[in-house]
Amino acid sequence: MQTQIDPKMYDILKHAAMASSGHNTQPWKVTITNATTLELYMDPERQLPAVDPTNRELYLSLGAFIGNLRTAARAHGMVATVQPQAKSTQDEHAATITLENGHATDEQILKKIKNRCTLRANYKKDEIRSADLDSIIAPAPGRFAFFPKTSANGVYLDEVAYEANKTQVNRRETQIELAQWIHWSKDEAEEHRDGMTPATMEIDGVAGWIVQHFFNEKSVLKPSFAKTTLKTIEEQIATHGGWLVMTSPDTSPAGLLETGALYEKMLLNIRDPKIAVHPISQILEETPFRDDIQSQLELTDSVQFVLRLGYLADYKPRASLRRPVEWFTTV
Repeated sequence: MQTQIDPKMYDILKHAAMASSGHNTQPWKVTITNATTLELYMDPERQLPAVDPTNRELYLSLGAFIGNLRTAARAHGMVATVQPQAKSTQDEHAATITLENGHATDEQILKKIKNRCTLRANYKKDEIRSADLDSIIAPAPGRFAFFPKTSANGVYLDEVAYEANKTQVNRRETQIELAQWIHWSKDEAEEHRDGMTPATMEIDGVAGWIVQHFFNEKSVLKPSFAKTTLKTIEEQIATHGGWLVMTSPDTSPAGLLETGALYEKMLLNIRDPKIAVHPISQILEETPFRDDIQSQLELTDSVQFVLRLGYLADYKPRASLRRPVEWFTTV
């Protein structure tokens, strides 16, 4: 029950859980050991074995949770210290988090966490300006590489984004897995408060009404769904302002947690210049693209995120649902 958790701790965890995750699975579990100590675990029921068999993306999502937790803790006058525990990305116990008193920062940062969202449609074609790029990669400038759309690497990423999506929609196991995480009806979405919905997929208007009332898991497995997916990615590739790639020095659990935390921190910087960030995860989920991308882009470190960037005329309200704190927390 919410009354069993200290109100400050509850609010910190609520904002931590607004972190990004693949298919919005929200793969975290938390045990509150005492008033200042949390144990962070992965939830094995929220793994994505078809697209993420090694749990690389899952650990990045746990890192994003940590990133938001650190930020929310500072807003509440606390400092969060993270001690990684996992030796492998198959380990459930990811980290121990200790909270200590510190100096409160501007609570407006909590609003940035609440407003963070992933938008994929209606990008402008304007190239991302250098000043805006510098501001969004400020948390870790050495971990990002930007490729203009018209550059050779930008053209390469356009091509592999489409081909990786084409490969994935033709793998039945990935589509079955995807179908399990789409909640077409409002009642189902409210029941689970995770996964994807027509709103998060930016299907609105008449089309939104149709899919809410007539689509189900089997709809995702039809050839027409794959055809629509590829048409959508083709349209997305035609309209963006460049590619941003994020790397990590290593692929250890600790390295992935820290990379996910830095990624989430970066996402809090994109709203002011009205930039949207769309992860094209398929490139890193499908072969041969995931095996080739580091050498193709001539990068020294391992690629963890491939991001399509674009300016927006305006942001839509956040649409993705989140599970209440008591659903993923044990006291």
